[in-house]
Order: sequence, then structure tokens, then C-alpha cells
Amino acid sequence: MEAVTKNEKETQELARSVLEEAIKNGFGTNKACVFALSGELGSGKTAFVKGLAETLLIKERVLSPTFVIERRYRVINRRCFSHLIHIDAYRLSSSEELKNLGWEALIGSSKNLICLEWPENVSSVVPSLAIRINFEVISENERRIIY
Repeated sequence: MEAVTKNEKETQELARSVLEEAIKNGFGTNKACVFALSGELGSGKTAFVKGLAETLLIKERVLSPTFVIERRYRVINRRCFSHLIHIDAYRLSSSEELKNLGWEALIGSSKNLICLEWPENVSSVVPSLAIRINFEVISENERRIIY
């Protein structure tokens, strides 16, 4: 599917819809639900994660994990997940680096919703059932999101 969003709020609303569809289709029932988010800097990946966090009633401010690589948020609305884990692989040069950060344990728990930015940098460990979402800048405010 494809959507064009005209602002951050629309991107966040799309995130809600994509999450609801993933839950309805059983993603995250046996292992972590993984959203593999691809797109250039500033294309809306973190805005999408903010929409997921809002849907899950996370009260903490969601920030890009570019410099810290991983941020974890405790989910208040625990209907499916206990944690939202936001990982930015932009600075990683191999899948081994992600494995060293405990990747196997993260994807092994069905209580985790994982958003992995720059999955192409760690492609060999991205689960085949990951929900792949591509973000593209159309203009200053518009984004094309393919999922």
C-alpha cells in the first residue's frame, strides 16, 4: 500500500492504522513485531514512531536514537506489547554490531514492538516477517510512505 502524508500529524495517524492492521493480522503473537523503516534523513521515520508511541499511550517524549542507537519505552496500553524499542542502525556497519546489543533477545519476545531505522545496514538479521516501510520526501511537508 502507499500513502502520501502532508504533515507530521498525518504520518502519525498512518502509524496508528498500520499498527492496528499488524495487530489484527497477528504480528507480534509469537515473536517481536518488527517495523523496518527505510528512508533518507528527515523522511518521517521518527514521526511514524511517535505515532506508534501515542497509540500505545507512551508518555515519554520520543526522540530519534541516532546517537544512542537504542531507546526503550514502557507501553502503558499493554493490550499487545510491553515495550516499544526504537533502534537507529544508521551508525552501525554490520549486523554483528546489532547482535552485540542483544538483538536476538529483543526479537525473541512477543512483548516487544521494535522499530528499526536503517534496516539495510543490518539486513542479515532483519526477520523475514518484518513489516517493511519505505519513506520518501516529496516536498518540505509531504512524504510518500509505502508499506
